[in-house]
Amino acid sequence: MANKRSKPGRELCPVCGRALLPAEGVGALADGSLLCSHCVRKLRVMYPLREDFVKGHIQRSDALNQATLETVREQIGTVSAYIDGLRAQNGGSNALFLVETVEAERGGLLKPPCYSVRGRVLYGSFDPMDRAVLLHGGTETEIELEIDLDTQEWKSGRTWVLRFSGKGLEVAPGDRIVRR
Repeated sequence: MANKRSKPGRELCPVCGRALLPAEGVGALADGSLLCSHCVRKLRVMYPLREDFVKGHIQRSDALNQATLETVREQIGTVSAYIDGLRAQNGGSNALFLVETVEAERGGLLKPPCYSVRGRVLYGSFDPMDRAVLLHGGTETEIELEIDLDTQEWKSGRTWVLRFSGKGLEVAPGDRIVRR
């Protein structure tokens, strides 16, 4: 479907028909096709963008670069059902964060330990100072997320670092943080 607002000669997204705007970012597929930023954001839950810090440098790996246009066209219609399935598995939560790595700073007598967890928001978003629930080994613990004021909300499909503190907390890779 062609977008009526596109100008002649401008490339269109082969999935939705929106104009490809390099300023907004485009996604490159394995077969050389390009997707608009709208389709890329929609697919991030299924095709995450990983950002790993190796020797002080950020190394990015984009799972979307391994997909073909044919695969993406088939899967874009199933994104909502995929998210609904994840929501059902996590008690109907509004947002889900999957913990990949954990760093802990020791607390003191009156100061609880502080945890920095790196992982991905699978769906939904977290805002600064959200109250969330840490799911660890069958237990649920309410936590309050901490973030610098200049940071934007955490959105799905990207690697982020969430911080929180509390006495007696246990957190490990594979744990989930949900916002209900």
